[in-house]
Amino acid sequence: MYKELTEYQDPSTKELLTQELMKKHKVVICGPNTLSAYLQSLHMGFQSLKVQKGATEIYNHLKTITSRFGKHFDNIISLRKKLEEAMSVVDKFGTDARSITRTLESIKDPEQLEKAVQTENVEKFVDRSKQANN
Repeated sequence: MYKELTEYQDPSTKELLTQELMKKHKVVICGPNTLSAYLQSLHMGFQSLKVQKGATEIYNHLKTITSRFGKHFDNIISLRKKLEEAMSVVDKFGTDARSITRTLESIKDPEQLEKAVQTENVEKFVDRSKQANN
């Protein structure tokens, strides 16, 4: 076919014949240099598709990692809030423990302690003891 095509003198006839072969029979007519260039362009196209597929895969992995890090940092914020709550409870416990210790130190007579606990007036008893000491 290439030989027949090269024998035509009229360029428009060559062009029409080439287009008809491409449309009807899906055949590309080319010489050795053109064939080499055509094959190289196909090779580059397939390489480009391979690179694009790899890039898409990497992009999807990065999206997954980004969402996982977002969840991770949300969990860290939640953990921090819980730790702050626990620290405030520990601080309150320390304050209560110091208050109880001061109350126990201010009480000198065990009978007075029993009486204060029974009447649930420990704070009033402590206040009276402080006033008596002053």
